[in-house]
Amino acid sequence: MITLIQREWSHEVARHLKRACGSDMAIIADDVMNGRAQLFEVQGHGYVVLRMENYVNDSQLVIVAGEGRGLKEVMPLLIQIGINSGANSIRLHTQRPGIEKMASAHGFKRDEIVMKKVLRHGQQIQ
Repeated sequence: MITLIQREWSHEVARHLKRACGSDMAIIADDVMNGRAQLFEVQGHGYVVLRMENYVNDSQLVIVAGEGRGLKEVMPLLIQIGINSGANSIRLHTQRPGIEKMASAHGFKRDEIVMKKVLRHGQQIQ
């Protein structure tokens, strides 16, 4: 049985989530430390950061970041958390094709394409 244990943000957690958080590490850490997101240790698997987003006619459980092993086994638990929290949907962003493939196997569908252009001090980078 997979168990989630809520944790506080720490340097150890930051080290584990470095790849998943990328350049958003400070924002995600702040969200966890100020209660806008929750950090869980997935015993035997890794860590995951979750956040609820509530709108007028919708609510989403957002898988903000996750790192570790066994996402295929952990995903049903995350889906159940979404159901139990009353979310209408679950959203995650990834740059990793393997995560997209695994999420698709659990009923996730591609919803948007996000594009980014890096600017340096308001100037285009060639």
